[in-house]
Amino acid sequence: MIFPNISIWGSSDPSDPAGRIDRALEDRNHRLSAGLSISRRFDSVRGALLVSQGNGKYLRLRHVVEASSEIPKPIRNGCLEFLASDSKRHEDLAPLLADLSETQATVVEKLKCEAGKYVDRVLAVSVCDPGVWTTDFDGRVSYCSMCDANRLAELSGVSVIDALPARDITVGGSGRNIEALPYWMMFADRNPRVANQSRGLIAFGETSAMYTLPASDGLDSEIPEIRLTETIGFQFLDLLTRKYFPANYIVSDIDRLYADGAEIEVLRSRWDEIASSIKQDSEGSGGGRSDAIEHFEVVSRELVAESDRYLKTNSDSFSNLIRTGVSWIIQLVLEDLSRQSNVSIAQLDELYVSCPPQFEASVINLLDQRLSGTSIASVRKLGIASEQMGAVVAAVLGLFHIDQMPANVPWLTGAQSQRILGRLTPGRPSNWRQLLRVMADFHPAPMKLKDAI
Repeated sequence: MIFPNISIWGSSDPSDPAGRIDRALEDRNHRLSAGLSISRRFDSVRGALLVSQGNGKYLRLRHVVEASSEIPKPIRNGCLEFLASDSKRHEDLAPLLADLSETQATVVEKLKCEAGKYVDRVLAVSVCDPGVWTTDFDGRVSYCSMCDANRLAELSGVSVIDALPARDITVGGSGRNIEALPYWMMFADRNPRVANQSRGLIAFGETSAMYTLPASDGLDSEIPEIRLTETIGFQFLDLLTRKYFPANYIVSDIDRLYADGAEIEVLRSRWDEIASSIKQDSEGSGGGRSDAIEHFEVVSRELVAESDRYLKTNSDSFSNLIRTGVSWIIQLVLEDLSRQSNVSIAQLDELYVSCPPQFEASVINLLDQRLSGTSIASVRKLGIASEQMGAVVAAVLGLFHIDQMPANVPWLTGAQSQRILGRLTPGRPSNWRQLLRVMADFHPAPMKLKDAI
C-alpha cells in the first residue's frame, strides 16, 4: 500500500502527521517535496507535502500531509475575468499573479510547518494551475503558466517548478493527461518481486477519466501501457444540486437523494441525444486541451438546461434526477472503456475511485453492483482525499523533474517524444544548493538513443 496505515508509522495519534514524518525522515533515503494545485474556478489553492523514497521509476510515495487556503474573492474574480476576456495582456495578468502567489506561499508555509525540524529538506514546490490556453488560426495550442514563480520562490524560500504542460505542447502534444504517469506511480501494482495485479483509477470531476494501470516489477525499460478513456463528469449534477439546494448542502443530502431516487429513462434518452449531437459537432477540432475542456463544458451546460426543463414540466423528484445522473455517468464510463481500451474493466483486480465527496458513496455503490469481480475502493483508502489529488500529482511531477525523468506519455498527449516537464526557478541560496546537490548525486537510468535525441 502506498500511503501506510497509521499503525505502520507507530503513532497512536491520527492527528499527528509531524510525528510520522519525523520517524520517516530519520532515514536519509526519504525525501520531502511539495505540490500545489489551483482549482479551475480559482476557488482555492490545495497543497500536499510528500514523503517519498527512491528515484525515477523506482519512486515510492510513503506519506502525504495536506493543506489548503481559499483564494480571496477579488483575485478569483480578476483571474476569471482575465481568462474570459478576448484581449489578454500581460500587464493585466502580472498584478493578479503577484497577489495569487501570496495565497500560494501561505499554503507552502503551512506545509513547511508540518515538516517540523526537517523543513530545510523540502526540495521544491511544484505547481499545477489552470494556465492561459490559446489556439491560433492554424490550430496550434499554446500555454502560459499562471504562476509567478519568481515571487513564489522568494516568498516561500523554496525552489519552484511550474509550466508543466508547456514542454509537452512544444513537442506536438496537447498538454493534457500529464497526470497519467503520476497516477501509475501512485496506484499501479509495482511489487518488486511479483507484480501481477491489473488496476484502474476513475477520476471523476469536470470529466470522468478512466485509467488502466498495468502491473510492473520495475525491470521494464519502456513506458507502461497506460490507457485512458474520458467522458462526461459530475459538473452538471453539481451545478444542478447547488441550484436547487442551499449552498451549504452536505454529503449526507446527496446520499439520501440517491438512495431514495429511481431512474428516469426518458431523461437518460434526452441526455444521450445531447451528448451524441455535441460530440459530432466537435469532431475535427484541433484536439488541444482548451478544445476538449470547452467540449465538456458545453455538454454540461446543455445537460443542465435540459434537466431544468424536465423538472419544470414533470412531477419527478430531484432524488430521481440524482439517481439517474449518477447511473448514467457510470454507464458512459463503462461503455467508453469497453469500446476504446484493450483491457476490459471486468478484468481489473482493483479499481480506485477519486470522486467529489458528495457523490463518492453513490458511485462506489453502483460500481460495486456492476463489477462483482473487481475490488472497488476510494483513494481515501490510501490516505489521500480526492480533492487533494491534483496537489499530489503536482508534487510527483516535480519529483520527476528533479530526477530528470520524462513524464509525458506520448500516446495519451499526442507528443512526438517523451520530455522532462516543468520550468525550475531557484529558491533562496541554501535551498537551491541543496536541490542542485540532490540532482547531481542522482544518475538517471540510461535511455535509448532514439528517445534521448
